[in-house]
Amino acid sequence: MKVYIFYTDSHKILLDDFFLPSIKDEYNAELDITKFEQKCPSGRLNSNGWIETMYFKIDTILKGINENINKQNNIFIHSDIDIQFFGNFIEDCKNIFSQSNCDILFQKGGRSICMGFLICKANTKTKQFFTDIKSKMKENWKHDEYNAKKLLNIPHRYSEKKVNKPDIFDNKYSIKWNYLPSKKYINGTHVAISTANGNFKEPPQTTIMHHATCTIGVENKIKQLNYVKDFFNKSII
Repeated sequence: MKVYIFYTDSHKILLDDFFLPSIKDEYNAELDITKFEQKCPSGRLNSNGWIETMYFKIDTILKGINENINKQNNIFIHSDIDIQFFGNFIEDCKNIFSQSNCDILFQKGGRSICMGFLICKANTKTKQFFTDIKSKMKENWKHDEYNAKKLLNIPHRYSEKKVNKPDIFDNKYSIKWNYLPSKKYINGTHVAISTANGNFKEPPQTTIMHHATCTIGVENKIKQLNYVKDFFNKSII
């Protein structure tokens, strides 16, 4: 399964020190890595140039769709690089997706879906969906997640903790979607109490992937990534 990734100079340290070293040869991950121009000088969430940077994310997903849409095996992964792996995510993603009957599986996020890690089926439905996300971003200057939720007809205050049946929300694309298992594909809510104060909690032992969310800035992402990496390294010893 091919994994599509993009990065800019501000986040290259995350790619080099966490993302790539965590992918073992036996995972058989085929990586497609694209470097884009640094549009966001600070590299911080919602700062100047952030929306333009998110265009790159959608372009990366659309590249995955266009390259796989006519293939018999038309499934691919899009991943951010503030991520590290602790197991064979390729094999696990294949197994989960094959049993899902979905077009997209998202990682769970603090506001329902997370656009930073997803498994996608390349077809005309998903191509139009991500094309429309980019168009809407240019119209309203809202981020990719906001527009994805709008287009999937996910209520603004929807929480997956309260309603875990995303198929109840109809969308004009007839896209079927669901979540990746949250205790395998964890985000910052599972570990970060106060990154600034270095306060963390234990990640689930079932963790396959950790995404350093719920904190702002590369420096704080590194703190969270190091904590989780060190936790599992100590568990192995």
